[in-house]
Amino acid sequence: MNTRFLEDAGLTENESKVYLALLRTGSATAGEITEKSGVHRRNVYDAIERLKEKELVSGLEQNNKKYFHPSDPEELVNILKKRQRNIETIIPDLKRLYESPETKEIVQLFHGDVGLKAIMEMQVEDNHDVFVLASRDSIAEMLRFTYPEYVKERVEKNIWIHFIFNSFEGGKTVSSAPLSKVRYFPKEHSVPSTFMVWGNKSAIMLFTENNPVIMLFNNERIAKDVMDYFNLIWEIAIR
Repeated sequence: MNTRFLEDAGLTENESKVYLALLRTGSATAGEITEKSGVHRRNVYDAIERLKEKELVSGLEQNNKKYFHPSDPEELVNILKKRQRNIETIIPDLKRLYESPETKEIVQLFHGDVGLKAIMEMQVEDNHDVFVLASRDSIAEMLRFTYPEYVKERVEKNIWIHFIFNSFEGGKTVSSAPLSKVRYFPKEHSVPSTFMVWGNKSAIMLFTENNPVIMLFNNERIAKDVMDYFNLIWEIAIR
């Protein structure tokens, strides 16, 4: 089964593979999950912990062995409903910004990979350090494949990028890149959308069927608010 649909529901690639392996077996140890899913054992444990937080997996010790069990797939519907509720909580603020006279002049919309590349080119051109609150781990891969020259051009201009990811899996792609710093959300924190801020600009990235829609704000006050929030999370984030 293609894991993309599970990733659209908010699961990472490894979480999707582990969950599917458990659905097929019904119950399994970490070693058995590694064998069935093809995910490295170290990453299996990380995926299981995240799936537990999403209430998609539970664990039980039997005969001195730890067995993991999948929850009913209906729980995926609850996850999507929760994500929708989270997005709905920020919609009123976004609408107020969008409908205000001054914001009409400072908001731009970008769509798809072309839009994402335009944002990244803008970051390089503006020559400011970039700060990203990532709502999904696939953001790192999207950035890498959408604009392969991004890292090289950042380094040439000495532009640092700071990421906060939901899980260690997401940080792997960028943690080894030059001029990059990565931390991870504490379990009790997350964001429903991806936020970026650099200089006086900030952007919010939403997804429709896995395609990004990006709202760009060219406003110093908004950028400061996003930066303040980033700094708050950065201080308590896991290194």
